[in-house]
Amino acid sequence: MTGVRGWASSTFAAASLPEYRRFLYALTAMFFALWMVGLARGFIVYELTGSNAALGGVFVAFGVPQLLFGLFGGVVADRFPRRTLVLIGQTWFGVEYVTLGVLLSLGLLEYWMIIVASVIEGASLSFYIPARTALIGDVVPARSLGNAMALQQVAFNASRIVGPLLAGWLIAVPAVGAGGALILAGAMFGGSALMVRGLPARPSKGARPTGSPLTQITGGIVYLRGRPALLVLVLTSYTVATLAFPYIAFLPALVKDVYGLGPVALGALNATVAVGALVAAILCAMVIDGASAWRWQALASTGFVMVLMVFALAPVFPVALLVGALLGAGEIGFVSLNQGLAMRFSDPSYHGRVQSLLMVGFALFGIVALPMGLLADAIGVRQTLFLEGAVATTLLGLLYLYARASNAAADAHLPAAPTAPAAMPVEAQP
Repeated sequence: MTGVRGWASSTFAAASLPEYRRFLYALTAMFFALWMVGLARGFIVYELTGSNAALGGVFVAFGVPQLLFGLFGGVVADRFPRRTLVLIGQTWFGVEYVTLGVLLSLGLLEYWMIIVASVIEGASLSFYIPARTALIGDVVPARSLGNAMALQQVAFNASRIVGPLLAGWLIAVPAVGAGGALILAGAMFGGSALMVRGLPARPSKGARPTGSPLTQITGGIVYLRGRPALLVLVLTSYTVATLAFPYIAFLPALVKDVYGLGPVALGALNATVAVGALVAAILCAMVIDGASAWRWQALASTGFVMVLMVFALAPVFPVALLVGALLGAGEIGFVSLNQGLAMRFSDPSYHGRVQSLLMVGFALFGIVALPMGLLADAIGVRQTLFLEGAVATTLLGLLYLYARASNAAADAHLPAAPTAPAAMPVEAQP
């Protein structure tokens, strides 16, 4: 019993901090709603269009504005109160999903409306996600930062288990449908915003950057170039997010066209992926503040893209469920360690900008989803997923050779990176 208590106290150390615990509750409600929306939106788009390319088009609508505004979002997160930015974002998303749900329930929702909403949401996420992530650095001390980042992923994936199942069940109930699922998700975003509003307003840690937005973006890039460990983490994010994450967009098509099943099976597949992801997130919370975290990050990234190839070859749906758990473990092992180590190794003054640079990879994932959808329509979903994993595995191999050549592992041993001298002149320009 003592051993179990000791394990729990170390694995969930950041949750003992009252302010972070409140923020974690808010994040859990938001993540729950987010997973409901993700499944419902994919189902709605495929029902409206029957096209993999249309599914990819939604992700492009997310990705393009994130690519355009993502770096500016990092500047805003480093310059303005992060709590306020998070509160505005969560309120806006709640209004958006309720509106879409009402339109769908009234039979008025069309595909182009989803595209427009996705463009606006993508632009909003450019500012919301860096602020939400950097806010964790303001709430917890540096010694608990890695653990707090990993616990965020625990909440993300605990909600990932139940959210898609509930959304699939609601969609299958004629009296509720996908519109009711979206309305419920919007209400949950509103509750999350109320919890964030209860957090005390604290100033951001580290020096507040000065100068024009372009000067601040340049300062962040120069800082990144001087930090081999951070540069490897960002390049890993670009490779894995761009080439492997599009699998999420094609799960509705995989379930319906390959296995001949419906929304309940889609919810079940998402749930099994989430179970593996939850286990991986808990394991990451145990190791992320240790010396071996750098090696675990490489293992999780490579494992994720290789398991994707196995997932593409699953002959029947029960096998896909089993492999899906491993896929989720690799996916969230990569995300947890990549984001958490990027926060650990970067100076607080650069938290927002480093996270926004990481986000570029996920913006590219949204853009790549459209040509991937066209490819899936042409050669099949299975073949496309396998190709994604194979190309990503090859590129990661080349990236790890670069990491060895640049001695990135030595830089990764720094518990908290100092401000890079090379970045200071750029940052200080008027």
